[in-house]
This record gives sequence, structure tokens and C-alpha cells, in this order.
Amino acid sequence: AIAPAIGQARKAAQRAQSSNNLKQLGLALHMYHDTHRSFPPAVVTDKDGKPLYSGRVLLLPFIEQDGLYQAFDKSKAWNSPENEHISKQMIKTFQDPSSTSKQASRSDYVFVTGKETVFDGKNAVTMQGITDGTANTLVMVETSAGPSSWAEPKEWDADSGQVLPGNRPDVVITLFADGSVKTIPNRGLQQYMKQLTGRMDGQPIPDGF
Repeated sequence: AIAPAIGQARKAAQRAQSSNNLKQLGLALHMYHDTHRSFPPAVVTDKDGKPLYSGRVLLLPFIEQDGLYQAFDKSKAWNSPENEHISKQMIKTFQDPSSTSKQASRSDYVFVTGKETVFDGKNAVTMQGITDGTANTLVMVETSAGPSSWAEPKEWDADSGQVLPGNRPDVVITLFADGSVKTIPNRGLQQYMKQLTGRMDGQPIPDGF
């Protein structure tokens, strides 16, 4: 009976670490907002609207990765010759320790994008723009279908109506705009996706979230 207990303890520790990573990313988003007076875009594009890299790159200075941020050429794509070696670096804050992926540079956390989300295209959203309340609005989710590199502009489009697969069988660890981290059942996330992801739909999120 000792082996299963060890397995359970390991799972609990991994889950706690993943929640902690999302808390760090929540803090980083708030520090970014304090500095730039809005949340970052989920995807940084060039002047023609072509995706260059993920907004995760913009959070680097706020998760003690300022060196990588300074080295990253912000005018070029994440996989350009100028940035490829940086995009391949491992950053633990972007990784859920329970993931089975062997991709060293992956990110297991993605931004929630789509119409009227906090990361709605080019719109620079502020705290004041989240009229549903920051405690009621999702900004990031943990997933096993994340990008191969934290710099790759691959996020979750909530308009797709599909919940991304997670690293845990029936729950997903999520980050809300107020910086709180909650574990939500997959079924609940699917059922209340619009209420949870929309920042101005006037719909309160159901009890129990």
C-alpha cells in the first residue's frame, strides 16, 4: 500500500507546483499591467498582422527572465534565426511537472483568447475593461496541447467551443484575472465556457467555481 501513497503524494506535489506556476504568471500579468497600463496581447503581430511570438515573451522580465527578454529580438518571429536559440531555452515557470512531454522548451500554460476575452485580438484590455469582475474572468489555462516553445504564438481560442486537453484526467488548473488559481472540472469548464472566459457578458459565474 506504500507505492500508491507515494504516487498520490507525488501527484499532489505536482499539482501544487503547477498551481504555483500559474500564480507566478498571474503576478507577472499584474506587474505588466502596472507597468504598461494594460494586459499584454496574447500574440504579438507585425504591422501586417502576421503573428510573431506569444505574449508570454512579454512576461519574461516579470518572471526573473530579463536576460532572455533582452536577448530576444522583438521585431522578429519566435522561430527566426535571431530568436530560435532563445525560444529553445527551458523555462520552468511555463511547465507543469506532471506533463509527459519531453519538449524542453514547451509551455503547458496558454492564454484564453477569443471575442470579449481579456486577450481579444489587438484590443489592449485594462482591469477596468473587465466589467464582469477580475475574479470571474479566466485568463490562462493549463493544457497538454500547449506550444512546443513558450515563445510560439499558440493559445486557446475559446470561440472554438472546445476545451483543450489537460494533464489531469477530469480537471484543469486555471488562472483568473484577479490572480487567483482555481481547479475546475473539465465538464464545468465546457458547460460554462462563455461565462468563464467573457469579460463583459454580465453573466456571473455559477456557484462552486
